[in-house]
Amino acid sequence: MRDFKKEIKILSRRNGFWIILVLAVSLLFSGLFQTKSLDESYRSLIQTTNTLNKMAKTGIKYDKDVKIDKKFFQDNDIIFEKMAKKYKYEENIGFDYEKASPDEIDKYEEFHLKYGEYISTLDQYKYLSQEAKGKSNNFYFSYISVMGIVVAIVLGVLFSSMEHATSYYEFARTYPWTKKKDFLMKICFGFMIILGFVILSSALNYMILKTSNFEILKTGTRQIPETIKGFGMLSAIYLAILSAGFMAGNILGHFGLTVMTFGFLDILDGITGNISQITLGYSDYNRTFAYLINEKITDNGNPINTILRVILRPLTNFDTTKFAVIGLILFSLIVFSISFSLIEKTKTENSGKMVLLKPIENLAKILVIILFASTGTTIFQSSIFEGFSIMNFVVFGILIFVFTKIFNILFKLKLKV
Repeated sequence: MRDFKKEIKILSRRNGFWIILVLAVSLLFSGLFQTKSLDESYRSLIQTTNTLNKMAKTGIKYDKDVKIDKKFFQDNDIIFEKMAKKYKYEENIGFDYEKASPDEIDKYEEFHLKYGEYISTLDQYKYLSQEAKGKSNNFYFSYISVMGIVVAIVLGVLFSSMEHATSYYEFARTYPWTKKKDFLMKICFGFMIILGFVILSSALNYMILKTSNFEILKTGTRQIPETIKGFGMLSAIYLAILSAGFMAGNILGHFGLTVMTFGFLDILDGITGNISQITLGYSDYNRTFAYLINEKITDNGNPINTILRVILRPLTNFDTTKFAVIGLILFSLIVFSISFSLIEKTKTENSGKMVLLKPIENLAKILVIILFASTGTTIFQSSIFEGFSIMNFVVFGILIFVFTKIFNILFKLKLKV
């Protein structure tokens, strides 16, 4: 505990200004975005509801100060049901062109041409009312998570790769604790800051909701569950970014390792797709990891599938559902365990280089060289030829040589002040 207190003091002295700045700016923009979003949702709902009443010729028109409460929806849901029945909303909104006959398509298009505006109004009212009545996480989670990601990224960089920008990293090795302990203490301190940000953001969010015209959002809110989910998501992102940063020797290498960490299978798919294009003249989606995951681990709402899909492809498959957040947490723990097991093998003399550990450097170098060379070749191919050409191999070989030279230099450079 004594070491942890010392670590907090050191990190606060070194990074206090930037931590306070990013927290203040993120809270400010989170509040501004939330206020703007609520105002836009309110105006859109009032405008759509007025259009719905105009369709039904009720003579009702809501002004800009009306309160959105249960009675508001009880009154207008009745009108919605009547209009939905009159204009066959359910039949038209779920129309399937592939299954319909030519006559059915003609009838649908004729009906839609005549009443399409009404169908659009009904669809919009249904969506907006469900968002408000269901207390969608868009009212609580979206802007906290967006600005929170900025906080997580900044903290992950400040506490890892940014230390290599000066001689501080070498000096820090004289502290009376190991690299592993330093890693764990920075994780804990980062979690504390993120927790503080999430609590402050949630409190700000709650106050904004309380002063809005959305009366229906002021009772039975999902504030606490969404706050917990937000903390879990941001902590997972911070942990993964910090773990990647402890393998990097500068901020450029940190960026590259982070992209490789979150999009590893997507990068492999990009490489295999490019090589298929070069060698065969076309890319085959059926041979990609994305296809395999989508086929074997379908996106059917199953919790286990959701978790596995996020673990395998976090950049592509993550959403804001509870099980997706659990998947992201498990993914970050995997990244953490790999970094934690290798951290004592990193060499201080590599500080300032792109990557601190040789095996990871070699893997990153191979991936980036092949990705850049294959992408350059496919661009050349699409510009000059159609399909396969023997020249593809010549260009690919030349680009492999060129990018190997370039990245060998980049990976040896030390970016330090």
